[in-house]
Amino acid sequence: MKKTEIRFIAERTLITLPAKPRLPSKARIRNVLGPALPHDAEAYGVPTDTIPKPLVDCDLPVLHHNYEEGHTGALTVFGTRGGSVDFDAAYDCFCLYCMKSHLGYGDRDTDEVIFFTPGMRTYHEPREPDEVTGPTRMVYYTRVLNGLRMMHMNMGTSMDQDAIVIDKSFLPFLSWVASLLPKEISPTTESGDLQIVGPQFDALQTVASELHVFDNPVKANYRRLFSCGTPVVLMCYSRASIEVAAALREYYDSNPCERRRALLKNVTVVTIGSASRRFVDGPRYIHVASKYDPLTNYRGASKVFPKGGGKHAVYLACNTPYPLTAFDNHNFGALVVQYLTLVMHLSGVDSFRKLWRCAHDGKLVEPTDDEVFAMVTLTRGYEQLWDPDLRRKTKLPSRSEAKRILRQRCSEEWLWRIRCLLAKPNLEDVYAEC
Repeated sequence: MKKTEIRFIAERTLITLPAKPRLPSKARIRNVLGPALPHDAEAYGVPTDTIPKPLVDCDLPVLHHNYEEGHTGALTVFGTRGGSVDFDAAYDCFCLYCMKSHLGYGDRDTDEVIFFTPGMRTYHEPREPDEVTGPTRMVYYTRVLNGLRMMHMNMGTSMDQDAIVIDKSFLPFLSWVASLLPKEISPTTESGDLQIVGPQFDALQTVASELHVFDNPVKANYRRLFSCGTPVVLMCYSRASIEVAAALREYYDSNPCERRRALLKNVTVVTIGSASRRFVDGPRYIHVASKYDPLTNYRGASKVFPKGGGKHAVYLACNTPYPLTAFDNHNFGALVVQYLTLVMHLSGVDSFRKLWRCAHDGKLVEPTDDEVFAMVTLTRGYEQLWDPDLRRKTKLPSRSEAKRILRQRCSEEWLWRIRCLLAKPNLEDVYAEC
């Protein structure tokens, strides 16, 4: 690990660079910061009648896990209510287009293979009957994007664990990593060991991954996709943008010239609410965010702060109907996905590679603020808010007014299709539509 990398992060996050301790071996770090699975972790199979037949024929195990970290890096199998399949197993068994056919959600196909990866603190399996999970959120995004088919790669989280016990010899290392975070993380000591609560452990994993002292399974998946030879789109929300930027640096550094050409040919990276400003040259980058996204403006690449977004990156940004200081301006489902689908429709493109080319050539057609806010109303984006009280503080057009605004430039057929998709029940537990 280079000292300049650590200093770069420290400067970008506006903190004082601490003295670096002697690092444990990467194997030990991997054991400590890898998916935190307690001793009572269990995995159990999904009934075969809910699994797509090609997965059954290939004898690929589709599993439920009693802890969320068991799903880290795995691909969601829609229709199994939280079941997932190992990425490497699926990758070795199918070509990417077959993976998209068997594991994707959405009925509008393109020549791209799209992987969506959520951010931090997102459950994969529902704990309550109506609980919102990463896959159910992606179902909503897909429908707003006019049924665009994509796969869901799980980030993993330790939120469902009260405390994670770590050997006390790691205290200097953990304190050093924690000091690189904007908020203080202080491990508690009990019986001679360190205890860290789940959400703090997620943050430690992220920073360690960005510093290349820890390899998240999601990063390993990305590196396999970089060299697959198939046009892929990595749609990365929030924390996932940090992981893809780190994976790109590791992949790129071994052979910059050759790999830059390979990345430009096949890889498109779409960040939603980016949390990194360390993107190497090579892929087609599309950075999408609200102009008032607090996390992206703090440490991500965006139209407001375009540095570090990668060569030839394009930046898309929208205004917000919500209070300017609200953290929901970082919310993909409450605002940004509505803006993104409008940009694609008005610009006449149906894929992200075409969107990049359109923006790069200066031919992008931007929606007005009124159109974006009307789309929020039409798609009920306000129901996706993390803070429900913001609905009362937000002035959005009525549904009839929203339809009138959107019909001026959007086709009636397109609007009708999206309304029909959103009117369907959430088929996270039914495979028929996947």
